[in-house]
Amino acid sequence: MFLTLFYFLLIGYYLFRWGKQHWLVTNNWLLPLLFLGKCGFALFFLFVYTYHYGGGELTADAARFFEESKVFHALSQSQPEMYVQFLFGLENTPEIVDQFMPELSHWNATSRSLPNDSRNVIRLNSLLFFISNGQILVHFLFFSFISFLASLDFAKFLRHHSNAPYWMLLTALTLFPSVAFWTSSIIKEPLMIVGLLLLIRGVLDMQLNWKWRVMRVGIGLTCMLLFKPYVLFVLLPFLGYYLVSSALKTNIQHALAVIAFVVFGILALRTSGKSDQFVHLISRQQQDFMNVRDGGLYLKKDQHYYYYVYFENRNNFEVRGNQARLIQEMGCYIAHKSDHNDRYLHRLTEIGEDFEIEVRMSKAGSGIDVTRINNSGWTMLRIIPEVLVNVVVRPWPWDNGSWLKYLAFLENVALIVMLVLSLLFGRIVSSNERRWLWSFMLFALCLMVVVGWTTPVLGAIVRYKIPATLAVVIFILVKLDFVRLQQKLSRLNYSGLKILGSTRTALK
Repeated sequence: MFLTLFYFLLIGYYLFRWGKQHWLVTNNWLLPLLFLGKCGFALFFLFVYTYHYGGGELTADAARFFEESKVFHALSQSQPEMYVQFLFGLENTPEIVDQFMPELSHWNATSRSLPNDSRNVIRLNSLLFFISNGQILVHFLFFSFISFLASLDFAKFLRHHSNAPYWMLLTALTLFPSVAFWTSSIIKEPLMIVGLLLLIRGVLDMQLNWKWRVMRVGIGLTCMLLFKPYVLFVLLPFLGYYLVSSALKTNIQHALAVIAFVVFGILALRTSGKSDQFVHLISRQQQDFMNVRDGGLYLKKDQHYYYYVYFENRNNFEVRGNQARLIQEMGCYIAHKSDHNDRYLHRLTEIGEDFEIEVRMSKAGSGIDVTRINNSGWTMLRIIPEVLVNVVVRPWPWDNGSWLKYLAFLENVALIVMLVLSLLFGRIVSSNERRWLWSFMLFALCLMVVVGWTTPVLGAIVRYKIPATLAVVIFILVKLDFVRLQQKLSRLNYSGLKILGSTRTALK
């Protein structure tokens, strides 16, 4: 605890001492107070995943990453050469990993089309053990601090494109609830947001020296590729749209330019033969997450297939350790380990037979029904309205889930209200601002669709859409005319007071 307090005071002193010089604040206490709020979100994250979900122990991805990084760090003491090889990706053979670190299930995850970003989170946390002495709060403090610095860096750019007070920009970028919650954790989101903000500023900020821009673009691309590559792949086409439209400086309406861009993208996918591969990838991700949503038992059948038993049917087995004994005939699925769309119904009749449990999961508390894509591109297009409602508006207050759903619902409502206000009381933006604002909103919309396609769990949707949420927050901060809105509210307040005064006079 003393070590955590020492690092916290050191960071607080840095923010207090250098805030005015580096981050252009007039009140030296503003940044330390904002960071204190960020640390509050980190403690709230710990509370939720320790006491709300964990029953007194940290659970979910945060727990797995921390425990596996502890095992990985221990290798630096016993086998330093092997640790260095694993750290820099010189050796990733699953059999060798299992030989030295059999507990690293996130490291040896199933095969995937994108880079294994879980390994990079484990690597970074293992390095932090050299300065944390195993105190988990130090890890939370570090992740919170680097995402906080990235938000401050982006605020310096955004202040030239917004008439909101600077303190409001800083507060919105660092403490917007869902973004602050997930970027104060020890998982992938903090590093992904660092990469996102650095990359965007490096591309957009023409006032920066070209060396600083190249540095931000390089670090941003690296962070996003290492910690959330799919977000980068969604972002890149829209950064490309901004760069091309800026270079052409065309006077064509942005709506027409967007339509042309989308049509060109679809045609490029079709002619390259990548569309079927994309549909298959999304369909597989959706099916994987449906299995997570439904929970249940994954019983080993052979090298390539397992028996998948729904959560509700697990009582048909007597579970002892890593073995499940069938006690009643039941139906299940036989599913391929790497392609979960390759599955078919089967009936288990071998009462008394033992099966090896490969994975055991509980049913997700906030799971929702979604239309199964099942490798159909037409179905993906048809369900876009459905998935957008799931991502933009839900959870509804009556949806399944804990009390956290009310916080998520209120945030969604507040974001929608502010977005509407930014359109009703929007300020006149420059042509260049209009181009990158369009790019931001297209990126947010596309990412929300991808998240909606693949994620049938409301709690996970809130987490996976935070890059889109942040993009919408940035759009509001730039587009909304805060001076005009404040004047409107002041007039309404003045009119209300006059009416109230007249009413009181009449009553007398």
